[in-house]
Amino acid sequence: MFSMLSVFAEFERSILRQRIMAGLARSTKRAGRPRLDPLKVKKVEKLLAQGVSLSVTAKKAKVGVGSVSRIKARMTDLKKAA
Repeated sequence: MFSMLSVFAEFERSILRQRIMAGLARSTKRAGRPRLDPLKVKKVEKLLAQGVSLSVTAKKAKVGVGSVSRIKARMTDLKKAA
């Protein structure tokens, strides 16, 4: 008797998964946060190149300190690669 219940539960689970995957495929939304505006990235890079601190750069460019830190790390990686 229990094996029949498990068969039905597994079948129901597979149908549910198919519906979820179909809904995700139809969705036009992208997952995650949108990318930072390229103009803001250029502004942050310019301020960092001038030697402005992370927190002041974040306030002037109206972005988070983490975003500024990530841009700075990418800038240093590019310098090392060159």
